[in-house]
Amino acid sequence: MSHNFYFGFRNRVIALVISIIVLFCLGTFLMFYSFKFNDEYKLKYDEKSSIDYDVCLLPNDLYKESCLKSGKTYSSVLTNNVLLKYSYDATFTNKIDREFYYHVIVYNKIYDLNDKSKILYENDDVLIDKTLIEKKDNRISFNIEKEIDYKKYNDIVNNYKKKYFSDVEARLDVIIYLDDVIKERKIGKLHIPLSLKTFNVKTNSVNNKNKELKLEDNQFNSEGGIYIFIGGLFIIISLILDIRLVRLVKTTFTKKSKYEIELAKLLKEYDKYIVNAKDGYNYDESKDIIKVESLKELVDASNIISKPIMYTKVNNVKSEFIVEDTDKVYKYVLKESFYEE
Repeated sequence: MSHNFYFGFRNRVIALVISIIVLFCLGTFLMFYSFKFNDEYKLKYDEKSSIDYDVCLLPNDLYKESCLKSGKTYSSVLTNNVLLKYSYDATFTNKIDREFYYHVIVYNKIYDLNDKSKILYENDDVLIDKTLIEKKDNRISFNIEKEIDYKKYNDIVNNYKKKYFSDVEARLDVIIYLDDVIKERKIGKLHIPLSLKTFNVKTNSVNNKNKELKLEDNQFNSEGGIYIFIGGLFIIISLILDIRLVRLVKTTFTKKSKYEIELAKLLKEYDKYIVNAKDGYNYDESKDIIKVESLKELVDASNIISKPIMYTKVNNVKSEFIVEDTDKVYKYVLKESFYEE
């Protein structure tokens, strides 16, 4: 004996809810998995740099050279600019999978001579904009040769002293930065005093062995496209099932008409007398048609002639209940129009 399996309303709702949750969570996980967020890793490296400079002079009768080499004492009134010369080289233990940049900033600061923590004036200028460093597998390197307008900055400080305070100290800090988009660090510095009769330049470079560089990897991984496609597909399917669930629940709670309520009541009350003709019921129209006023009367007729009541849904607003005898047809018709006010 075969039995038809009936997947009830409650089971359908549970199955849809579980499917929606599983598909949405799985899709969201795959979408996030396609990217590496804040995945910190370490690169070991050796790096070295060298920093040098020339001090170039204004036209004068004292020096034959137009520029003086580093490591000397210089006259501020004769100095026109300082030529920065910098080189950097780094070798990493692994192949580099990200971009590195460098940039150079000139910081001009004026301090209170008696209180060095008090900054009276400060300004910074970009000497070199962010520049991509040439990369060769596990190595990066670059060179800089750039003029710093010493006279311009020295004149600013001298004018400040004449106009405001004479007891001040001022300097230029020229800083070279290495940066990998997320982080930046200082890899070279030129320290130049301002508004002194004579000055000396101090330099600071880097020379590190077996150092560690912590980086955050936000790059798209190579299989990201596949994970995004599958994850997006799961999320779309979950949304479609969500819409289906809403419609299923909505149809259950939709307010029924008086006609639908009455029909459901009759089918339940007289269930043992009624045969549901799903494909419709055709009777001999040449027989006498007797219309009864209620289904109860049709039940009485059914009992008298020992014939079943055939139920057929004509359309959404009309149903027929029929008992067919040898020469007569007893019919009860239920219409929505009966309940219209």
